Amino acid sequence: TDHILATEMNRMLDAWSEGSPPVLDLLVVGSRSLDGINYLKEHVRHLSGFHDVIIYLNASEETLRRNYNLREKTEYTPDKFAAILQRDLDMGLGTVRNVADYLIRNEGSIEVLEAALHALIFGTLSYRRK
Repeated sequence: TDHILATEMNRMLDAWSEGSPPVLDLLVVGSRSLDGINYLKEHVRHLSGFHDVIIYLNASEETLRRNYNLREKTEYTPDKFAAILQRDLDMGLGTVRNVADYLIRNEGSIEVLEAALHALIFGTLSYRRK
């Protein structure tokens, strides 16, 4: 799937460069393995002079379970959800967390998360909108 994702991202970059609004960079959300992240870093071309950055969004297990249940319209028990988290860790999620350049704790509302991401991207990392 990393190859498919990289191919699609490059296709989108090509389309954007042919007359669409200027793009500063791309953000990939949800990769659970360092191998997958590294594959994308090697196979997706860059549009800006910025270096690659890994931002890891973290939350308590209870917050993750609550959000998962809301998103998937289900009601996993803490034990069943712990098994899902363990699968993600087995896939390499812990490694991604360990090599992340930045960690954002997500225990609040979506507005609080957006504000934290905005501060990091446009403040700390000095990205600018075109």
